[in-house]
Amino acid sequence: MTRSNANPASRINVIAFYASIMALFVVVHLTQDILQSALQGPWLPPALKFAGTRSNIVLTAAPAFKAFVFLLCVSIVCLPLLGDLFRKVGSLELAALGRAILTGLGAALILSLLGFCLGNDGMGLNYARISERPFDQDSSEYSTRLFLPALAYILHLRGFWPYYAFFVCLTIGFIALLQIWNEENAHLNFWQFISLCTSSFVIFQFEIPGYPDILVFIFFILVMQRRLASRAKLSLLILALITHESSMLIAVLLAWRYLQRKDFITYLGAVIIYGVIWLTASGFSLSPILASHEVAGRSTLAWLLQAPLQEIIGILVAYKALWIFLIIGIVLAFRQRLFADALFMLGCVIGGLVLTVFGVDTSRLMGYAFPGLLLAIATIRSAPGRMGERAASLIFAVNLCIPSFDSVLSSGAFSAPGLYALLYSWLRSLLGFRSGNLQT
Repeated sequence: MTRSNANPASRINVIAFYASIMALFVVVHLTQDILQSALQGPWLPPALKFAGTRSNIVLTAAPAFKAFVFLLCVSIVCLPLLGDLFRKVGSLELAALGRAILTGLGAALILSLLGFCLGNDGMGLNYARISERPFDQDSSEYSTRLFLPALAYILHLRGFWPYYAFFVCLTIGFIALLQIWNEENAHLNFWQFISLCTSSFVIFQFEIPGYPDILVFIFFILVMQRRLASRAKLSLLILALITHESSMLIAVLLAWRYLQRKDFITYLGAVIIYGVIWLTASGFSLSPILASHEVAGRSTLAWLLQAPLQEIIGILVAYKALWIFLIIGIVLAFRQRLFADALFMLGCVIGGLVLTVFGVDTSRLMGYAFPGLLLAIATIRSAPGRMGERAASLIFAVNLCIPSFDSVLSSGAFSAPGLYALLYSWLRSLLGFRSGNLQT
């Protein structure tokens, strides 16, 4: 197992850290309906019940109190990360950072030409509405995905267009971080890098913007960086958990590979705490948790059984021709006895497949497995004798020519306006493409 070489220098007491993440997870799951039910719970004696005016006072004050606790706990969790960044800020290569940002801007422009919806009013930008009052937390499938809308609220980027602008900046920032990883590990040239970015985990952000996945992906790519200490990476994975619960499966693999053992154990403890709080908030029943992922009153499994071909298409289009790299990378790692790397890549693929069972937007959720793809490419590029540059370039070229689109079990395939939709308009009738706004 590959471990981070940096020694964590956290001064946060373990008990204080766990207390902070417990309070943070409680705030994330303490929706208004749960709070109201708790105030009038049958387990409370009549003298302690909150009803009428007393209940209204508590419910009115709750968002402000939750915001305070949330901000305090996030600050405590982030202390190791901020401390590590402060110590290393002097070693930053400004020229390399500038190149990465320019690459991010250039890649964003090209990807916008391939497929782009300006302010697409799909499910993703429902988070923009939440950013106006994130700590009210009305019960919904969005209520536990608090960090991105809360961050937009704290930065005064609230409402539709400010949130959208914030999201675009995060997307460009993610591409820049991806380029920094590329320069250190894969050494892809610009057009090959663009081909990589046509995978769902990047281009989806242009086609259907607004989802908190982009912040999770930023945390993931930072964990894969060599510069950060293990405890700082632990902070990032905790933040990913309160950004979107779907991060959990891949984050466990990242923690196993990139964190020191004690930090890995700490993260597993945090996941257990999150699970217990989630079950408690749902009344110790899995039904509310599963129901939050239902679409049109039907479970994801029902949609999958109805449209198995759509599931397969969604999985394949997530990485298009780059699936070849994933397969070769796993095989090559096993042959070279790099068992930890091989298991990590395989685990990411399996984790992504599991996620598609719990959500209808198949290609989007399969994008969570991108750390496995990146490691596969790095593994192949570090052994050039195994695959010639011409063969690799051919795969990237084929991948760039294959159109990117979003596959959703409940509504078919969605093609965003752009060059891909223009050049492959004949696919619409074949795959049931739709263009324009998408509600998923």
